[in-house]
Amino acid sequence: MKPKIKARLQKLMTNIVDDFDYDKLSKSPARFNPEKLDWFNREYIKMMDLKEFALRANQCRINEKFPDKNLRVGDYAYFVDIPKQKIFMTRSTQNSKDRFFQDGSFYPIGGGRDDGETGIKSLAREVDEELESKVTIDPEKTILICSASGINPNIFNDKQRFDGKVMYFYFCPIFVESLDPCRVVDSVDTDFYEWFDLSEVLSTNTHLTYPIWQQFCHEQGLDCVEPNDIIIQQYLAWSLDKNRITVLSELGLESDCILRYQKPDKEQLKWKKSTLGESISNLSEIRTVVLNLVEKNRELQTKLYQEMKTWITQTSNPNLPDQYNELVSVYENDIKKWLSDNQKDSGSYLWPLRVALSGKAKSASLFELLSMLSPAEVENRLTQ
Repeated sequence: MKPKIKARLQKLMTNIVDDFDYDKLSKSPARFNPEKLDWFNREYIKMMDLKEFALRANQCRINEKFPDKNLRVGDYAYFVDIPKQKIFMTRSTQNSKDRFFQDGSFYPIGGGRDDGETGIKSLAREVDEELESKVTIDPEKTILICSASGINPNIFNDKQRFDGKVMYFYFCPIFVESLDPCRVVDSVDTDFYEWFDLSEVLSTNTHLTYPIWQQFCHEQGLDCVEPNDIIIQQYLAWSLDKNRITVLSELGLESDCILRYQKPDKEQLKWKKSTLGESISNLSEIRTVVLNLVEKNRELQTKLYQEMKTWITQTSNPNLPDQYNELVSVYENDIKKWLSDNQKDSGSYLWPLRVALSGKAKSASLFELLSMLSPAEVENRLTQ
């Protein structure tokens, strides 16, 4: 446990001890209070370092998502060129987008038949078939990144066996020049194996996320790819979860409005004291104001993203950079000033604006959303 969290917990326990009074005990049997337990858990999560929260919550997501599914050993073999931060993966030519970018998951090397073979042998056989013997897996260089039980930084042991009911990631370092993109044709689709930027994969994949990869690189003494804007946005969004959820498995409860946006229905834009037409008209009017403010604050947000990149990769400060709170205050002050100067009703303008940006009737504040989303994403959501 980190010293700061430990100190806060000790202070919390000291306060409990100081407040305890034997004379206040009643003769009735003690009762378990789940609501109080939830409160304690929420407070503990709030005290966590955001980096630790991101890592543990994403590991928990793996546990929750794949408790029983029969995932095969050969399904997840990753070839990574660490110096160039590239990953060798498959892409479909039959879709308008790369297949692994469509649903937040991707398709790495290895088809996988779980026929009872020792794990590493099954994996090697699958890769050999897929890549036509262009690469050989060396068991001593193949590393288990993580399973449903969390990070495992140990070198893969060929004697280890698997029951096929948990999620495993394999990492095999290899140079870009040693694998040329190759074409594989099957009865369903046409795929190409190519090298992709690792940061793109980590920012779109729901299983192998940046916090998990960063921890893996730290344990192995490897260089970690620098976070791109989408990864930075993920950390900002996860901060909403950290301050609001009760258990780690609720990751996404608040951040989904940032990371998994869905365009709201028109009826959701209606403010309770206005007609739908009035709400849409108000949204159109304030949209111009907001886009001007976004452009005005572009430099401040660029600085926030730069500070976030440093914070994610280097510093151990548990709090978000000061630029975040500064940007939230700037948006709040400027928008409220416009409403006041033009004698506008706050609810009838801010409600449809917040719903348009979040896609939800309940979400983080409008000013938090504007501070986290990139200028291009704000414009895109308001234009829709």
